[in-house]
Amino acid sequence: MGWLFGERRLRVRESIRCLRKRLNEEVGRFRTRTVARSVRERVDVTQLTTRAKLSIMMSVIGATVALALFWSFYGRANNEVIPLGFITVISNYFFLILLSKRWLRVKNKNDNYQKFAWLFQLVQFALGVSWSVVMIETIDIGSSNQRSLVYALAIALISTTMVSGPARYSLSFWLPVTVGAFVAFIDDTAHFYAPILVALGCYSILSLYSIISLDKKMFERELNIFDLERHSETIELLLKDFQEGSGSFLWEVNSDLMLTSFSDQIDLFSIERQSHDATQFFDLLDAFGEETVDEEGSDKRELIQYIKNQIWAKQSFKEVVIRVRTRAGPRWWAFSGKPIFGVEGKFLGYRGVCSDVTEREEYRLKIEFSATRDYLTKVYNRASFNRILEEFCRSGPHSQTALLCIDLDHFKSVNDNFGHAIGDEMLIAVSRRIATCVRGEDRVFRLGGDEFAVAIPGADRERATAVANRIVEKLTEPFHFRQIEAKVGASVGIALIPDDGDTPDVVHRKADIALYRAKSDGRGGYRMFDRKLDIQLEIAQDMQLALRSAVDEKQLSLVFQPIVNLRTGNVVSAESLLRWEHPDFGLVPPSVFVPLLEQSGQIVAVGEAVINWAVRVATMIREDISLAINLSPHQLTDASLPQKIFAALSKEEVSASRVEFEITESSLLGNDARKLAVLREIKEIGCRISLDDFGTGYSSMRLLDEFPFDKLKIDESFISGDASDSRRAHILETMIQLGRRLGLAIVGEGIATKAQADRLVVLGCSEGQGYYFMGPMVNDDFVRMFSAGHLVDVGE
Repeated sequence: MGWLFGERRLRVRESIRCLRKRLNEEVGRFRTRTVARSVRERVDVTQLTTRAKLSIMMSVIGATVALALFWSFYGRANNEVIPLGFITVISNYFFLILLSKRWLRVKNKNDNYQKFAWLFQLVQFALGVSWSVVMIETIDIGSSNQRSLVYALAIALISTTMVSGPARYSLSFWLPVTVGAFVAFIDDTAHFYAPILVALGCYSILSLYSIISLDKKMFERELNIFDLERHSETIELLLKDFQEGSGSFLWEVNSDLMLTSFSDQIDLFSIERQSHDATQFFDLLDAFGEETVDEEGSDKRELIQYIKNQIWAKQSFKEVVIRVRTRAGPRWWAFSGKPIFGVEGKFLGYRGVCSDVTEREEYRLKIEFSATRDYLTKVYNRASFNRILEEFCRSGPHSQTALLCIDLDHFKSVNDNFGHAIGDEMLIAVSRRIATCVRGEDRVFRLGGDEFAVAIPGADRERATAVANRIVEKLTEPFHFRQIEAKVGASVGIALIPDDGDTPDVVHRKADIALYRAKSDGRGGYRMFDRKLDIQLEIAQDMQLALRSAVDEKQLSLVFQPIVNLRTGNVVSAESLLRWEHPDFGLVPPSVFVPLLEQSGQIVAVGEAVINWAVRVATMIREDISLAINLSPHQLTDASLPQKIFAALSKEEVSASRVEFEITESSLLGNDARKLAVLREIKEIGCRISLDDFGTGYSSMRLLDEFPFDKLKIDESFISGDASDSRRAHILETMIQLGRRLGLAIVGEGIATKAQADRLVVLGCSEGQGYYFMGPMVNDDFVRMFSAGHLVDVGE
């Protein structure tokens, strides 16, 4: 019998080889169908997904059957292979469940397909091998019932491969299970029963044929589904391409004005009804009107109302352009429509076309924006200012509008100290801060440079001043740019339409007048226009015009006020003071005409003339008397000032030590590096530098640390006060002692009495100036008095 079973084994092996060859030919014949690689991969991914879904339930059932079989053989024989085989079977089922679930969770299945396909086949094959081992080991020791259970299980395992998925996965399990079943039954020589072997062979052949046939049908089915989807997508893309390419789509409503056809490109989530067919066309239009964009909302609602009116009147409308929200973002649509009537004139609804005109409208808006907006800050520009102001002026006497003209304080120092890039960022930030202080209907303008304006429709004086105050406060807060802290301020002038003017030019001029007064009052505030300001400005403008000819007509002159040594009474120096006497205005104070010179830019030329004049006077008086010349902050911005001073000294052959220059603390506000550099060059020439009006500025201590002054001039407000005021006396004493410890000469200004002079001597002040000694002297008297020497007795 041994040779018989050996021959049977050979025949079984030969049969298996034939079956495998036939299978490969069949699968190869089928797979030779020309299919794109991407399509084949998609079909394979779909099949693997189907297999994974089936594997979870089949694994649960298979593991349950394995446990039942193991329970049947438990304690039957002392065989370590059987428990190990059952453990392997259950473990493989467990791994198959985990693998299936993991595959179903994978998002990018195309990139991970090859790895999972190989793992599925490997686990299926391992599962088939473990079942084969279990069948081979249990068939020899089982009872008749148990062997019958094994026979039934073998046929069931082989049969289930017919419905368990694509061929590559089914054959990975079918092959080891079938081989194991045949080996188990052939080796069971004691209970060999040929009909069972026949049944096993028939089911094996049937399952193999079914696997191949079902695999082919499944592949064809998936391929057909894919082709159908692809054709559907192609048709949809062609239709979409047509609509997008033509930029148009059709819309239609019935006699009840309910939408029957509309593009899915429009989002209708703002409408309560979800279906287009259940949406009233007017509801759709109202939803478009609610999506207001910036300042276009009122115009849009008017256009929508026009469409409604035409529909109510059953009239056509054409090219009504409305901005709507679509899935691609905001778009511009041109709506056209006409009514549809039946044979008997019955109204059937509306049919129309909606065209995408976004590119055209965006180009139009871009051109309009460029023409009406400032290129840097994006607020309205000067051209828009004139147009919009004209509209407000035409609103009539019952519609009041406030115009605020805004000028930044100390913006030039930002450009000078940090560069124009930071200056540009500052202007952008300023425009944004101003925008936070006004309403949406108010208009913000940049008129040029650091000049801004705000138009506030419907504002009275109270509202206008409240906004101006808010802008001033907001702009005084520090700005931060790339670890740089910069500060500016703002001055605001306010005029009202129509109270102060009913034309753009007039109301703008009135706001500028108020702005000028706000700046002259010390900056960082606001002023309302009134008639008095207008008169004062006219006078100032007349004075400014008169100043242009004052030098040529010799209306400007110098006077000299001596400075004496408080202990000896000798005149040690004199301060040069500029005076202007006009035939009509009379003697104009320096506090009035010097700011006018600075505003017009004449101060540089006049200042140069004063230096030449004073140096020339120095040649006419005693050499032990020096002359002090006041410098304007504007002169310190002239980098050529040291060269001009040197030229004047060289021309007149005057020693630089006989000339000193006085500056105020406010001249160096902000610690301007350029101005300090000019002062250092003047000092290098040999001239002395005095700090005038000490104690009244903003940064005295810092200036004393930054620049080596030669002299401090204490402001007369600390000297002319009540001598019994101990607080003032302590401050005066402290300033004098500070100057002395720094090695500086100390000059007390505005001395009017002997008591004041005596007190300064006691406190350690070295020099004094004031009417107690001598007032300002005209040029000829000063030269005459000090050409041969003159001592002033302090006690006189």
